[in-house]
Amino acid sequence: MTTNLQEAIVIGAGVIGLATAYELAKRGLKVTVVDQKEAGWAASHGNAGMIYPAAGMPMINPKHMKAGIGWLLTRGGESPFQVDFFKLPGMVGWGLKALGSCNQKNFERGHKAFQDLGADTFDLFDAYKHDGVIYEEHQEGLLSAFILPKEFNLAVDLYAQDPSVEFMDGDQAREREPMLSDKVIGAAQLTQGFTSVYPPSVCTALARRIEQLGVEIRPGVEIVGAQREGRLVRSLKTDKGEILRADHFVVAAGGWSGLVAKTLESHVSIAGGKGYALTMEDPTSRPGQTIFFPEYEAVMIPFDGKVRFTGFLELTGVDMQVLPRRIEALRSVAGRYLKQVPTGRSEKHWTGMRACSPDGVPSIGLLPGLDNAWVGTGHWHFGLTLGPSTAKMLAELITTGRSAVDNGPFDPARI
Repeated sequence: MTTNLQEAIVIGAGVIGLATAYELAKRGLKVTVVDQKEAGWAASHGNAGMIYPAAGMPMINPKHMKAGIGWLLTRGGESPFQVDFFKLPGMVGWGLKALGSCNQKNFERGHKAFQDLGADTFDLFDAYKHDGVIYEEHQEGLLSAFILPKEFNLAVDLYAQDPSVEFMDGDQAREREPMLSDKVIGAAQLTQGFTSVYPPSVCTALARRIEQLGVEIRPGVEIVGAQREGRLVRSLKTDKGEILRADHFVVAAGGWSGLVAKTLESHVSIAGGKGYALTMEDPTSRPGQTIFFPEYEAVMIPFDGKVRFTGFLELTGVDMQVLPRRIEALRSVAGRYLKQVPTGRSEKHWTGMRACSPDGVPSIGLLPGLDNAWVGTGHWHFGLTLGPSTAKMLAELITTGRSAVDNGPFDPARI
């Protein structure tokens, strides 16, 4: 290793890890990305692909806590929120932190932090495209369809003065999107500030571009240990006994980030939030735009040659088992809003782990107790939306010691 060339190892090849490698390589660092599997295989593969920075907010807040309890008690197998009670003992610490963070003050502070971080989201995605990172994108819009008058009226009260939201009754909604059933009593059309992408295409394009920049991507590498000198990590040990040395280390391993941080003898408080996706190839019908099913926190997204249904949140810890009953519940929820749920030539069933912080705000910055090991995780549903800005913040902190966006609200040592 030369004294003037900084080297970095990024642990995690999802959208945040790949974007961080991109930003570091553009700043002149020699970067290696390692992951258990191929690039983009985890939460970056099967998510909804919605880029919607205005929606960014801490998911830990009084409103969601109340709704979550109601879902657990009333929705049964179709509940958008479930908890694996057998794994609760291992999540007690995280849960207590979440309860302590569930207040209006934390929500307002976190909401501002989300908005600050996501302010340049669209500019960064545009910069990707200008630099040859070409991915599948759809700009047709987002339609939220409501089947419960109470929920629709709440939305009207909240967003009636927002010029980017157009409200309509059920008949107008069906005229806008003929797939909607007679159960839909109203809808909200988002007219700006939203786009959707096919998530695997983003990861594939980023991986291709960073390799052109000299980044090495190494799949099939699991980190099992680290060698430290005081507050510095000197090297990582892989499951195959290989020693990897660098000047800087970045943990961007999504729902696994807490486990990886432990191998570096540090910590970041993360719980796995399991979500599901059902993707149909060559569907019999598809909507003209993304449709959100707000009462069940589920989404229907049209992509080129396919349509995807995704949603649900299960606090399970790291658990990649696809439960058929939850896939069917997702299909059943869609049936509440659509005249007929489409079928496809083939189906792919998927589950992935959202990285959930106990206060609902991402952790971006130095790992506690370390001076050259960093983390970018804890984004809940907003990893894709905030991935580029998270990567930019990390790269700025690593190379200059400061970032354009205030790092304080995201400091990993805060929780």
